[in-house]
Amino acid sequence: MNVVIINGSPRANGTCARLTADLQREHVQTGHSVDVFSVARDHFRPCGGCQRCVQTKVCGITDDDIGRLFAALDAADELHWVAPVYFGAIPAQLKAVIDRMMVIWSRQGGIAADRSRRAFAHLTAASDDPYTDAMLVPLRYASNTLGFTLQVP
Repeated sequence: MNVVIINGSPRANGTCARLTADLQREHVQTGHSVDVFSVARDHFRPCGGCQRCVQTKVCGITDDDIGRLFAALDAADELHWVAPVYFGAIPAQLKAVIDRMMVIWSRQGGIAADRSRRAFAHLTAASDDPYTDAMLVPLRYASNTLGFTLQVP
């Protein structure tokens, strides 16, 4: 099984990094191939709003790691989102990565018809946050666009 883990925390060595390492170790121990991406470590430029992806189905930004992420996602059987809760939302750095998925949405004319692959959200917070449901919306929409269905416990 091919697994992609996206660590959406801007903190390179925080709680999400430890959770990501645990998830990676767990999957590797069961014989899975794992690709890990981190908004703190990898280089992802934000969408510039040029609309090139809508017009040409090609992103105008080519000098970052988004192509490598998209290739791994295409091959993935399972997706794991790891993110801290920032004021009831995902961090801006993770939202910037999700915004770049507009090129995929444009190429296929919307949300993927086949969403049979599973996605999981692993959220961390310093204390109980009653608004975590709101942060699942962009993760669900991005998962669906990519051909995954976010599993809700």
